[in-house]
Amino acid sequence: MNNYHALPIILLVLLAYFATTILVKTKRCQLSRNRKIWNIILALFAGFSGLFGLILAISIDQKFKLSWYPKLLWVHVEFGIAFAIVALFHFSWHIKYYLLTLKKNAYEK
Repeated sequence: MNNYHALPIILLVLLAYFATTILVKTKRCQLSRNRKIWNIILALFAGFSGLFGLILAISIDQKFKLSWYPKLLWVHVEFGIAFAIVALFHFSWHIKYYLLTLKKNAYEK
């Protein structure tokens, strides 16, 4: 069950991202709607990965024997991979904000 699909997930998410970017560039989709869609995708991947991770952590901490532990761990990692890629898109959209915030905070100290 430890066969993770990092490369296919990365390629699939990148393909979807570039497809939606083309839709924006060809004016078939508004940039704001595209970002909303990707923010929802980001929230879903983060939510599922986080929830599954929490269940796994509690089962380890409380010494619960979960027969489906390996499958849940596998799904948790798969969602985590997708989440990490979408998070990079999100970060790139807001890089100016982060840099300005860091610059502003440096002057306030």
